[in-house]
Amino acid sequence: MTVNWRRGLFRVWILVSAGWIMGWTIYLLLEGVQGSLSTRGDFIEVPILLFAPPVALWLFGFAAAWAIRGFEIER
Repeated sequence: MTVNWRRGLFRVWILVSAGWIMGWTIYLLLEGVQGSLSTRGDFIEVPILLFAPPVALWLFGFAAAWAIRGFEIER
């Protein structure tokens, strides 16, 4: 039985990213209800906080796959 690492790791990334975004969204909604998010800078930080780590993780995975492919023996 062969394993499709690319598809499996992509699905793991989707799940981790969705968990990250949902967790921070709930936290930020609760903070917004309490009135903690009031300045313009707070609202600019929200998309960065939500999406930058998942994108960085995807880029790291892409770079790691590229590096691992460099060890394959050429035929």
